[in-house]
Amino acid sequence: MLRCPVIPRVKGDLIKLTNAAGGEAVPWTWYDTAPYVSTATTELVFFNTGRANLQATNLGGRGQLQSDQFFQIYYWGCNIRVPAVVDDLTALTDMQALIQGGTAGPPTWTFELSSKVYGPFPLTFLPAAGGVTGFLTGAVATGAAYANNGIPGSATECWDGAVVIPPQQGFTLSINWDAAQTLAVDGPLIQPWMRGTLYRRVN
Repeated sequence: MLRCPVIPRVKGDLIKLTNAAGGEAVPWTWYDTAPYVSTATTELVFFNTGRANLQATNLGGRGQLQSDQFFQIYYWGCNIRVPAVVDDLTALTDMQALIQGGTAGPPTWTFELSSKVYGPFPLTFLPAAGGVTGFLTGAVATGAAYANNGIPGSATECWDGAVVIPPQQGFTLSINWDAAQTLAVDGPLIQPWMRGTLYRRVN
């Protein structure tokens, strides 16, 4: 059951909470999206292109926050959207190749903030989509172990607020494969996200 606390407040407290000079702190998730091109992609870089499509990203500027915003990172995750296919096994096999494919081990992700580098870490830390959600229409694949976790949201990386992105400083997240993966269905969308607290002024 979702819990939404009801806290009695006097008018003065409410004015302080909505005061533009004091700003506000709200739960927030930044995300970015790029397609994986089969047999050709060894690296994807996110949060640096300033895409106009809000379905692809909700970061307005190119790789930086606005002048009045700070973002405290609590969780990292990555949704992998496999296109609709005829059978489950094909979709799950492509998912496995994207998450743990490679001759030297699974792909890795690295976060860079200004001159600071965090990582690389295995991409298997981040999957959060809970499987090939929405495309299980054919025969269910059995007897195979796949990298993606079956419980939505259970496989995310917790940073517990230890890193804060200040305004107007460049940041990127990159995912690297040691070799391009050959997929049965081309064009899956890779969508990493970071969840935390956004501090901003409110006009």
